[in-house]
Amino acid sequence: MIILKLILFSGFLVTVMTSIVHAQFFEVCRTGCVDELIENIKAHSAHTYRRDYKFDHIRYLQTPKLLPGVEPARLNDVLGFLDELNDLSKATRLRKAAVLFFAYSKGQLCTWLLPPSSGKFRSHVASVKEEELRSLRPNLMNALRVTGKVNNRLPVPRGVKLADVPAPTGDVKKVLTETSNRLLPGPISEGLLEEGIDTLVVVPISAIGTIPFAALPFRDQRLMDYVSVVVAPDFFAFQKRPMKAQHDFSNPIIIGDPEGEPDPKWEFPRLLGAREEAEAVAKDLKSHGLIGKEASKEKIKSRLRDQSKTGLVYLATHGIADEENPLDGSFLMLSDGRWTAREMGKVNLKGYRPLVVMSACQTGLGKDFDVGTIGMARAWQRAGASSVVMSLWNVDDTATRDLMVNFMRLAAQKPPDKSLQEAMQVTRKDHPDPALWAGFSVFGAPEL
Repeated sequence: MIILKLILFSGFLVTVMTSIVHAQFFEVCRTGCVDELIENIKAHSAHTYRRDYKFDHIRYLQTPKLLPGVEPARLNDVLGFLDELNDLSKATRLRKAAVLFFAYSKGQLCTWLLPPSSGKFRSHVASVKEEELRSLRPNLMNALRVTGKVNNRLPVPRGVKLADVPAPTGDVKKVLTETSNRLLPGPISEGLLEEGIDTLVVVPISAIGTIPFAALPFRDQRLMDYVSVVVAPDFFAFQKRPMKAQHDFSNPIIIGDPEGEPDPKWEFPRLLGAREEAEAVAKDLKSHGLIGKEASKEKIKSRLRDQSKTGLVYLATHGIADEENPLDGSFLMLSDGRWTAREMGKVNLKGYRPLVVMSACQTGLGKDFDVGTIGMARAWQRAGASSVVMSLWNVDDTATRDLMVNFMRLAAQKPPDKSLQEAMQVTRKDHPDPALWAGFSVFGAPEL
């Protein structure tokens, strides 16, 4: 079905033709029972495989089935992963995780909360119009008034003036509350509390993974006051054992505020906050950052080739997401030009699984598929990053500097999602507006 969708792209509201809710290969939602969940997990895996095949081969497989030798993810994989993560965390009391998953079909939205196998399965079914689901993210972006608050970091298409940008609308408190009620309905939010969950792993459909879950109202506070949030790449992530978080940031690659040739389509302002941010991170790690003209993709690639181990790739620069051409049109701006998502995906990080931090605008956005979003974050994940810190909109230069410096000081001891949760809580004291502290998320599997 082809429908009209309003999105906030590069800080501007535009209307595009897109298809966001599909039911061709999965999404069964009638009663929210366990059998429907099992069916959705299996079909979600098949569609994920097709999407990733397109990532590697440009074209889709013309069948919803997996190729021989590829096992779909199953409910037992999810429960087994959560059980092991919970058991391994008991000594440190680090985390108790649950998985949040959705399916939409024929006007019905199913929501499931999956705690470890010792807990109680929760589900919720609601009648929801397609227009309401399509509007969740655009309404949030309008209400948060992101564009007007980040002019100091906002890239602008050449020939466009900020005065041409439509005025934002919406009551932010009301819109956040409505979003929370929709994505965390009664049985789900009650389950989080009753099970003592402190880590919420969101398996996204469509653009749900780009919602700022941390900022959603929850029991008179924010969700991030109760849980850390991880956006999982897919259900295949649960077929692996829980991994230890990357804390060895020796030999880091850190870039900030690149200076170089102008881009043919975009005007990029200087990023003084990003420069200070990169310099502060490098100083804390007793390293040297690649700043200004040194911040080139060629130097980054050379460092990745020459170093036996890199625990951190830290990129404080401009980012542009392209929802029509997410691999070749989405990029980070460096001193020697664009570094596209396709190029990022070809970097081989699998030997050392570094933490990748993209402290730039729009790095968690891209093209929305039934099974999540393809863009820069997924490119780094497929390249072999342990976790990816990504942005959900155009972020403020100064507040981002404060958030990310706080985050990196915590990340040496704690997993990325826990570090980001605490960094948000600290940064919120100086920047209480959620548009300034809630614009980042962690992409990957929860780690120890």
